[in-house]
Amino acid sequence: MALRDVLAARLEESGLEGGAAARILETFDAQGETARGGGGAARAYLESVTVAGFRGIGRETTLPLRPAPGLTLVVGRNGSGKSSFAEGAEIALTGTNSRWSDLPAAWRDGWRNLHADGAPAVTVGLRLDGRSDTVRVRRSWPGRALDGSVVEVSGGPGAAEGLDGLGWGEDLTVCRPFLSYAELGKILTGRPKDMHDAIAGILGLERLAATEAALDAERKTLETAAKESARDRTALLADLEAVADPRAGRASDALRARVPDVGALAGLVTAGTPVGDLAPLRRLAALTPPGAVAVADAVRELREVAAAPRAAVSDAEARLADLLERALPHQGADRCPVCRSAAHLDEDWARETRAEIGALRERAAETLALRERTTRAVAAARALIERPPADLPAELLAPWKGWASGRSIDGPAELADHLDAHAGPFARACAAAAASAEAELAALDDLWRPLALRLAAWTARERDVQAAAPELARLKAARAWLTKTANALRTEELRPMAETASAIWEQLRQESNVSLGAVTLAGTGTMKRVELDVAVDGSETSALGVMSQGELHSLALALFLPRVMAARTPFGFVLIDDPVQSMDPAKVDGLAKVLDSVARHRQVVVFTHDTRLRDAVARLRLPASVLEVTRGERSAVAVRPVEDEVSRALADARAVAATVDLPQQTAATVVAGLCRTALEAACVQVVHRKLLERGWAHSAVDARVRASRSLGEIASLALFGEKKPREAFNAEAAPEIRAAIGFCNRGVHGTPFTGDLSEAISLVNRAARTVRSDW
Repeated sequence: MALRDVLAARLEESGLEGGAAARILETFDAQGETARGGGGAARAYLESVTVAGFRGIGRETTLPLRPAPGLTLVVGRNGSGKSSFAEGAEIALTGTNSRWSDLPAAWRDGWRNLHADGAPAVTVGLRLDGRSDTVRVRRSWPGRALDGSVVEVSGGPGAAEGLDGLGWGEDLTVCRPFLSYAELGKILTGRPKDMHDAIAGILGLERLAATEAALDAERKTLETAAKESARDRTALLADLEAVADPRAGRASDALRARVPDVGALAGLVTAGTPVGDLAPLRRLAALTPPGAVAVADAVRELREVAAAPRAAVSDAEARLADLLERALPHQGADRCPVCRSAAHLDEDWARETRAEIGALRERAAETLALRERTTRAVAAARALIERPPADLPAELLAPWKGWASGRSIDGPAELADHLDAHAGPFARACAAAAASAEAELAALDDLWRPLALRLAAWTARERDVQAAAPELARLKAARAWLTKTANALRTEELRPMAETASAIWEQLRQESNVSLGAVTLAGTGTMKRVELDVAVDGSETSALGVMSQGELHSLALALFLPRVMAARTPFGFVLIDDPVQSMDPAKVDGLAKVLDSVARHRQVVVFTHDTRLRDAVARLRLPASVLEVTRGERSAVAVRPVEDEVSRALADARAVAATVDLPQQTAATVVAGLCRTALEAACVQVVHRKLLERGWAHSAVDARVRASRSLGEIASLALFGEKKPREAFNAEAAPEIRAAIGFCNRGVHGTPFTGDLSEAISLVNRAARTVRSDW
């Protein structure tokens, strides 16, 4: 049953006054489409995400995906552009991006990539169950505004209807298949009310929360107006009673009534108001120039930014920093990877290089920070300068124009000089004009007139308050009933999801001593909260008081994933951006298992720069596709499938060996290093699996691996579970393993090599397979 139908049925049974019931449905309908979707729409899977000119991606790049249940890891370092695919898919299908919702405007304004020539566009390829063709949803931005996009849908029976033709309706909100790290953090942190609303949103009842908020906002607006009118009425009555004037007496009698007669008061005010418009005089009397402190602060800030040294960073220096960063991984090589000259890239070189990179980056950051500070200082100073209003007397017009001319000054030093020169004369001119206007008003007004003016303004506001009183009563009744009903619906919706969440938490918690019981929503209004039944070592306690950030994120993920797996969702996919942050290694293993479980029924695409999730998936031998995103100059982003570390290192070694113009000894040294990386990676994988299966903690396993001082020691751990003496190792290890270790060690130490590099690589490949034979 659609959510609106559920609401309407409960309203019929509630006995709520008809106007309040109608107000609830009217407000609910105003929050969006009433169709909840999910009933007849074919389940959709992602086939591709193509992005051009959006966020970190310049020229058009496609992220290819297999449109079926399964796990895909999209990896890449920070800034590689991988999250731009996730954000692009979300904004293409929903028109919004949850990551930006609470961020400053600068985040939203910087969405357009500076290196793209054409209009930004995101195209999402979808495959629907029961159809062999591809449905493409393309969102493009012909103008500069983010909200000025155009959506086109091609393929599928409802393409002419755009996104509505896909039949998703409200499911884009209720079962939204996107989760970013920022959104994950908001679920269980921040104000208790925010946490409640985030959990309620996960339950798929966002429109109920939006309806509650809309009704509450309208109620607060009317209540605020009523309270302000009552406060002003009390103050006005006290002033009227202090005046010995018959008109003031009649006004006091009218104000004392439980419901003042605003018609009678309006007539009284009109009868006692002299002819003439005093609005210009009143405006002059109320003139308030910018405060001296505010002006002084603005001047000080302008002079500070003007005097600050400018550390310009050239494009060449920026490129040098990038080049040096790319060179750091080659530390230890005997020859420069660029010019091939003999130069030992040792630790001293790496330390000096890192220092130089840091200095270059720091100068660039200082330049940008100073530029932004200057912009803010000029904007703050200009905000003090208002344009001259109409009806100014001649003696004030000239000083005001002089003051206002500062709005056209861009330079901070010149603007500071302008403020210093004009602020004082302008303030004195305003004070003189205000004093003159006050004197003139005093000459015109007797004791009654100011009271009559206040009474006239209050009467107009009170008339609106009285007219809105029935609506305020309906809003209060509607809000109270809806809050109670919404909590009941949330509890019903939450129960099965909470059970699933608890099961997921059991997998995610791993070594955690925190157990999760019931999850309930409680409270109303600003007192809304989430109550989590959490126990530590069997003792009940407050969840947020004992759970780490990683545990909180794991719990939030446990509460999100049941919605993805709901039978009614039309989305066969879910995109999760950076869920690994703040998780310890044990929870990363649990996350890998949870994602694998979900991926048996859904297409799960995870974006992460953290290599631990990929390592856990490989170590646990879970089926997954891995795509790597890299970003080059001018935001050129590339996507390529990734093999495991062993295969990748051996493939790189073969490529080096096949390079015809590379000197034999140089090639041998590089190939030996890559082969050592491959063999060491194979051994580390086996050590991790064996020791974890024995019950070792991840930290202990990592410490054991780091304690291995040579390739032979880590191979001994992998093969025999202990570090054997060299003689014992050589006696018991397979010949190809001993030979492979010898080749790697001799090569990286520069021992001349005259053999066949291809045969050496094949030897190392056989050794790696032997090490991982039961992995």
